[in-house]
Amino acid sequence: MPAVALQGVVILKQDGNLVTYKEKCDSCGHVSPGERKTSIEGWGTYTSAFRCFKCGNNQKVEIRAE
Repeated sequence: MPAVALQGVVILKQDGNLVTYKEKCDSCGHVSPGERKTSIEGWGTYTSAFRCFKCGNNQKVEIRAE
């Protein structure tokens, strides 16, 4: 099942259910330098949040499995 970035994220790669991504601020466009990983099961949606280092925006992260 492919993972789809809904907001606050740039998907780098997917290996089965394991998704590697970077956080991206939708306000200023800053992309975090570090990579993160999460497991997406079934038809679910992964949600998280972070505070942008560059502009201070509180950004929601959403990745959906389709």
